[in-house]
Amino acid sequence: MKLQAAYASEKSQYGGWKLIGYSGPGTNSTNSASSYTTNFKYTSARDNTGESNEGVEADWSAENIAKLNDCDGGVHWKITTVDIAEGGVDTYTAWTDCKELTPNFEAIGGGSGS
Repeated sequence: MKLQAAYASEKSQYGGWKLIGYSGPGTNSTNSASSYTTNFKYTSARDNTGESNEGVEADWSAENIAKLNDCDGGVHWKITTVDIAEGGVDTYTAWTDCKELTPNFEAIGGGSGS
């Protein structure tokens, strides 16, 4: 997000990975908006003009290629930029539905909330 914020601050628009100087983890495909590791595919929704590509919901997403723990394959991690304010990216949202892959405290105490 810092690279996107810096680019937005300078240009007052969003940029694709190449424009903001970001390279996704692992091996880049021939399409500069995707990269791969053993378990994940990372994708950008923006092309190198800063425009959103059709049919892609998030500016950055990670898709697990194989099942990981209880998380089936698919796009389960997303970051979406919401607005550009004067001086940079104003807001963004991060989303995941595979919390079991990262440490969290939800299950401590049996999850009953008491």
